[in-house]
Amino acid sequence: MHGKQKQREEWLRDVEARQHNIVFPDTVQNEARFWRNLGKYPSSTPAKVGLVVLAVFVFIWAAIFLVASYGGGILWEFLGHSPQSPKS
Repeated sequence: MHGKQKQREEWLRDVEARQHNIVFPDTVQNEARFWRNLGKYPSSTPAKVGLVVLAVFVFIWAAIFLVASYGGGILWEFLGHSPQSPKS
């Protein structure tokens, strides 16, 4: 019974520590815990689907931006090149 009580107390301390995320040492500790546990467990199917949807969304917007920039000639100015106009 003593082991369960100790485990419960550790769990309560951990929960309390996670809720104190307002001062410097606590924020660093919680962020470190987040990054340490990020790849520890296998991702669920909804998490994988959400990541794919997010990636598709970002790539589509990047493609739209690049096509619009290229069509407007802004991309060449940004890259430091001047678009070559056909010589007449």
